[in-house]
Amino acid sequence: MITFFGLVGFALILLVGIMMFLPMAASVLLFSQPVECRLGEECFIQNYVDVDPSEEWKDYRCGSLSYDGHKGTDFRVPSLKAMQDGVRVLAAAEGEVVRLRDGMADISFRDQADAQVADRECGNGIVIKHRGGFETQYCHLKQGSLLVKQGDKVTREQPIAEIGLSGKTEFPHVHFEIRNAKGEIVDPFLGVRDTVQCNEDEPDDTLWTATSKPAMRYIRTAVLDSGFYTKQITAPEAYTGEMRVTEEVPYNAPALVFWATFMGAQDQDALVMQLVGPDGKPLVNYSTKVEGNKAQMFQLVGKKAPRSRIWPAGEYKALGQLLRGPDLVQQVVAETELSIQVPEAPETSQ
Repeated sequence: MITFFGLVGFALILLVGIMMFLPMAASVLLFSQPVECRLGEECFIQNYVDVDPSEEWKDYRCGSLSYDGHKGTDFRVPSLKAMQDGVRVLAAAEGEVVRLRDGMADISFRDQADAQVADRECGNGIVIKHRGGFETQYCHLKQGSLLVKQGDKVTREQPIAEIGLSGKTEFPHVHFEIRNAKGEIVDPFLGVRDTVQCNEDEPDDTLWTATSKPAMRYIRTAVLDSGFYTKQITAPEAYTGEMRVTEEVPYNAPALVFWATFMGAQDQDALVMQLVGPDGKPLVNYSTKVEGNKAQMFQLVGKKAPRSRIWPAGEYKALGQLLRGPDLVQQVVAETELSIQVPEAPETSQ
């Protein structure tokens, strides 16, 4: 028989256990998504923390979305236009701004001398101190976009700046880095266990908040951007995000070009690009094998105007795909489909 004193004793033991557990639970700081955009649609995670201690690299899912020694998570936008339109960077947790820098131009480091970013590779940046000694750092912020100053107290998800292209980077993004009280790098996707997860299941014990975690699903490969244009363009022009015709292609356009940019292409992926006319017949069918892993990749196909210099009116369709796997069982890992209209030519032009 359980006595009254036995019940009281059991309750006390349970209470002590709960009290001991609470400080441990409270010591685990969780982080919110540090960018105000829809992941997988308006922005993408280009690189994760490198969890391989050797000269090779791998992300927390044993993939190649990282590079040797990378210490943070890179949240990118697809184009310079998206950056210029403005994508806000948010404080990942409440804390105090302890360091910051502004004034560096938004220029790809490929277009400037190394000396211009020496010892300032982070570009315009912010460091926030959080409880438990944690720090978060936000790099490559847009010049003049910082909304805080040193000593400011910030709340979780408070806007603090915008994604930029400052410092040592060649694409617009924010490098988000977490350090613990010892100054050690913390991968929010590994959480406190710090062991790599190579299967298809997302880890349960990440350091993302419950509201942020669903958006943080691992996307190995994706289409960043795509569009139609009326002449051949280069990769840098495509990454501006402005080389596109969105409504109608002129009936007398010199050419019809379909372009696409991809992230996370892998060695031996099949790249397929198609352009189809209003009669349903292919104008261009192009395919090739990707050589080597590509953090980002650009491809276009196109057709010059007919001899009459007048395009047949109607709907033109385009398809861009990355396929992966053995030739007999290839799976589409990234795809974009677009269509655009060509109006009827005036009768005087016939």
